[in-house]
Amino acid sequence: MLAVTIARLLLCPASASLRQGRLALLACGVAWALLSLGLDAAGHAPTRAPLPRWYLLQAVLVVPWVQLAGALLGAVARRLAGVDLRGPLGVALGLPILFGFVLPDALLWGFWGFEALWPAMLGTGAVTVSWSLGACLALIRERTGRSWAGCLAVVLPAWLAQAAFCSLLLR
Repeated sequence: MLAVTIARLLLCPASASLRQGRLALLACGVAWALLSLGLDAAGHAPTRAPLPRWYLLQAVLVVPWVQLAGALLGAVARRLAGVDLRGPLGVALGLPILFGFVLPDALLWGFWGFEALWPAMLGTGAVTVSWSLGACLALIRERTGRSWAGCLAVVLPAWLAQAAFCSLLLR
C-alpha cells in the first residue's frame, strides 16, 4: 500500500506546488505509520479501539488516508473558493500534523511512556488544529483576497470535512 502511494505521488504529473503538498502529507503519513507500528509492536491500543491491533491497521492505511484527507480538504476548498490550492493546503495540513502531533507523540511515548499520550493530546491536538486552521485561513486570504469571514466560510467546512474523514481511522 505504501509503495503504491509513493509511486503514484512520484509518477503522476503535477505542479511543483501540488508535489510539495503531496510530499508534506507523505512525510506526515510515513511518520505516523512508523509511530503506529511502534505502538502496535509494544502491545498498545487506543482507548475504545473498535478492533484489536488497531495501531497495526492504522499503520497500513495512514499514508493513503492522509493523502485522501488532503485531497478532500483541497477539493472542498476549491469548490468553495473557486481557486485550486490543493498543494499549499496539503502543506498547511501535513506539516502541522507532523510537527504538532505525530513527532511530539513519538517523543512523549519514548520519554514518558504510552500513558503520557492521552493527557498530552489535549495540548498537541489543540496546537495542531490551531496551527493548521490558521495556516489554511492565511493561505486562502493571501491567495483570494477574501475577508477573514469569507476565508472562514471556505476553510471551516473544508477542514471539518477532512477531520471527519480522518476520525474514521486515525487515533
